[in-house]
Parts: sequence; C-alpha cells; structure tokens
Amino acid sequence: MGAGESRQASPERRIVALILPELLCELAHASALPQVKPKKWQRKRASPLGVVLTQGLNNDEVSTDTMLDAVNDEARRFGVRKGQTIAEASALVAHLRVERVTQAAVSTALARIAEMGMAFGATVAFEAPETIWVDITGASHLKGGEVALAHEFAARVRALGHTARLAIASGPELARAFARWAAPEVAESAGIFVVQSAQGASSLANLPILALPLDVDTSAWLAKLGVLRVADLLALPRESLAGRLGELAPRVFELCSGQDNTPLVAHVPPHLIVEQRAWDEPLVGVEPLLFVLGDLVAKVSARLIGRGEAAESLVLRISQDAAIARFHGERPEHLLRFKFATPLYREGELRRVITARLSRAKLAAPSLGMVLEVSKRTRALARQLELSQVVAGSLALNSTAESELPVLLAELSADIGEEHVGVLELFDSHRPEAKSRFARVTSLEQAPSLRKAKERAVELPDAPTRLLPVPLELRAPLRVGSLLAIDRSLYTIERLRFEHRLDAVEWWGQSALSRDYIRLWLSGAAGGFEAQVFVDRSTGRRYLHAISD
Repeated sequence: MGAGESRQASPERRIVALILPELLCELAHASALPQVKPKKWQRKRASPLGVVLTQGLNNDEVSTDTMLDAVNDEARRFGVRKGQTIAEASALVAHLRVERVTQAAVSTALARIAEMGMAFGATVAFEAPETIWVDITGASHLKGGEVALAHEFAARVRALGHTARLAIASGPELARAFARWAAPEVAESAGIFVVQSAQGASSLANLPILALPLDVDTSAWLAKLGVLRVADLLALPRESLAGRLGELAPRVFELCSGQDNTPLVAHVPPHLIVEQRAWDEPLVGVEPLLFVLGDLVAKVSARLIGRGEAAESLVLRISQDAAIARFHGERPEHLLRFKFATPLYREGELRRVITARLSRAKLAAPSLGMVLEVSKRTRALARQLELSQVVAGSLALNSTAESELPVLLAELSADIGEEHVGVLELFDSHRPEAKSRFARVTSLEQAPSLRKAKERAVELPDAPTRLLPVPLELRAPLRVGSLLAIDRSLYTIERLRFEHRLDAVEWWGQSALSRDYIRLWLSGAAGGFEAQVFVDRSTGRRYLHAISD
C-alpha cells in the first residue's frame, strides 16, 4: 500500500430488527381447527385468549398457578396481562381461553420468517420468542433505500398474517430496542423506524429503561428511584451506577453511547422446504383443505423467494383417518405429486396448479393433516429485460404471455395428467398419418418450438388440415360426377387431381406400401370442401384419408 493511498472505509453496519409482538397468540389461533373462511359479516369478535409457552414434552402440565406468556387484545380489554397466573386471569374474565404453544412451533415460525429475510441481506438470525435480525449492510440500495426495504420486508411478513414492528439501526440490540419500544409518532409509517447511526444515542435516550438489557431486579430498583427513561439513567453518576449494574455496565454504557457491536449468529436454513398443518378433529371433504392449502402455499412461496429458488416438483400429503381408510381399502395417506415444466415460486401460480388437482381429489376418509414439501428445487432465474420491448411498450404483454405458459402447462398436467399434455412433432414421411406424432412435454427446454413447427408445416405443399384417425373406405368410383356417401351425406366429385404415388418400402419405415394419392373437390347441400383419398394398389380399395378446410 503506497504512501499516497488510503484504505477504503468499510461500509457502515446496518441491521434490521423485526419484532412479532403477537406471535404466540397468532400461533395459538393457527392451531385451531381449520374452517372455510367466513364472510366479513359472519365474523365474530375474538374471544379472550391467554397463551402458555411449553417445551412440548408429555409431562408439561398447565395448572392454575401457571403464568401466561402472552394475551390477545380482547383479554387486555378485561385487564388480563402477561405474567399473571391463569387463576388471576380467570378471576377477571371467566370465559378466558388458554392455549399452549410449544418452543418448537415458535422456532419454526421465526426460522420461516428468517428465510424470507434472506432476500434482503446475506446474514439472518432470530431469537425466541419474537425477534428476527437481517444484516443489510451495503444492500439497501438494491431495494431503493432503507425505507423502501423496510416497507417491502414488513409487507411480506404481514401478508402471512403476522403483526410486525420493524426498525433499522447500527446494531442488533439497538434495532430491537427501537422496534420494540419506540413511540408511534417517531415512526416513518406503519410501525417502521429508521434510525441513522449519528442519531442512535439521542434517539435511545427517549426510550424507557426496559429497552436496555437489564434484569428484572435492576429495572425495578431504577424505577423506585424515578429512573424511567434512558436519559434519566445517563443523568446519574456513572461511578455509582457502574457498581449497581455490575457486569452489565460496559454493555449498557456502550449502547447508551449509540455503539452496538453485538455479533449475529447466522441462521442456516434446512435443506428441505416442508410446511405442514395438523388438527385433532377430522375434516370431511376437500373444501376445508383448500382453505388450509392457501396458508401452506403462501409460506412455501415466501421461503422460496427468500432463498432465491424455485420448485421443480412438489409433493402434497394428506393424512386420513387410518381406520376408515383401511375399511375402504385405501392407504391412510393420500399422495399428490406435481412436476412442473418450468420451475415456479410465485404464490398465485403454485396455488393455481395445486388447487386444480386437489379440488377433484377423492378422499377415502376424513383428513387429519396436510404436508406440502418441495421435493426438488433449483435456482430461480429472472427474465432478462429487452431494451427493444421496453421502448416499444410491449414488455408487459410479452412478459405476461411467457410467464403464463409454464403455469398453464403445469395446471394442465395436474388437471388431466402428465401423459396427456404434449405437442405435435413433425416428421419427414410421405404418409400423412406419419407426418406428426404426439410428444410429451417434460420441460419447456425439451419441447419443440411452436414457431419452428409452424414454419415446417408451411413448407409442406397443400397439407391437409384434418387427418381421419381411421381411413374411411369409399365404394363409388373416383371420377367426375360420382356420388360419395360420407357421414350420412351425399357429395358430388366436381374435380380430381392425381398428386403422387407412394410405392415400395420407406427406408425409415418397416412396412411395404403401394398407394396412389388423389385430391378431390366435393360439393354437397351444406357446401363443399377438399379431400384427400388414396387407392391401395395391391387391393384396389379406395379410402378417404384427410380433409382440407
């Protein structure tokens, strides 16, 4: 490094903190029995709810002395608060509903949202029960700035049904403090807070002392002294305060100065993308499953977008009542497989394909759960923009048509089966019935181009438009003025013309043919048309083979 050279300064650290204040209640509601989504005028006010966080073990017991870890807004209206025992809360509201949520369910929900955050930053992390971090250092300009990035991230999380508060600051602890405790009037909009590094210390001073990483006893002692805000804490003598805070003093003073060097432990997403839902009471029919499917597809799509990947194939497993399924001679698990011609990742496209097949599924027994798994995935490739199309104003139309084709093929494959979806490939043959063959479409790359197929079809002179699957034998002689009976109608031969003779064995075929092909112009009471017939020279029989409309 030369004397005149200066080391390039590293980019300023910027961290997004996403807080999910109602996550436990949202998970408790999601564990309820799935039903068809009611209309707005049919919805009732939510019942008071209290949530207890458990380890998910069989010996986890909930008694009247168990403290509530979360309550919903309806319970707060009756004075129920987090930290109260179930007995105390039930004394305030008799019809309080208490649900249990496991630590595993919380970690799964946080990990899912962390995967979504991978679309905004390289490093993501989370901490139960409510926090997700994304390191967006040097990446916010890709989304139009920090405010635009925050709005897009929050919108994706809220689309999954979560209440979210989001803040951007120079470190994880600072960002979480602002996301959790900042007053609504200082928000950019809709619970989004962007705090510049130079304003970190002054902005933190307006927060309550609960925003600092203090234990309960220290916070209570400070509250007795009248220290309610961080600014009040900084007004105390630092020497005496350091003795009271003990080991936490260096960290607290560092945060109060606007410095936060807390490292993020990167979350590594699992290899498989699996979303599942189970319920205790069996459901009859497919309609409730379609409602649950929407939630599963939304979560799978969000995780694929966060990873920058797309699904090549999916597997949908529906768990059925084992006893009833065995009674009908069926397996307890109903399996649906989906293979896409082009990888898909958008929620609407995936839902269209899966719904088309699930809506016609015949279940042998009531269902108890559903699992959606991405069995094979690949990198999601964005479409290259073409300058000529942008200038001509045809970009929207062309992009829509190109994006709809793979979805249409996938929907048809799910609807009528992969073996029935394909295209006609042209072959070099003198026989009209051998000029085209049905070829299955396994991917858009392997499928022949329709444009090339049309160009090759144009090269064939006077090619017939409709080929009869089985040639129709004609009894009348082939001469002008003869009457032909075709499909219970009489036609007169107005003109005829010899086209070509097919004799001997085709070198690419296996059967000997000897035919004379003749073009006829027929007229009848309903109109006229052209027809192609051939004469089998070995037997002398005449056959109607094709029609030209």
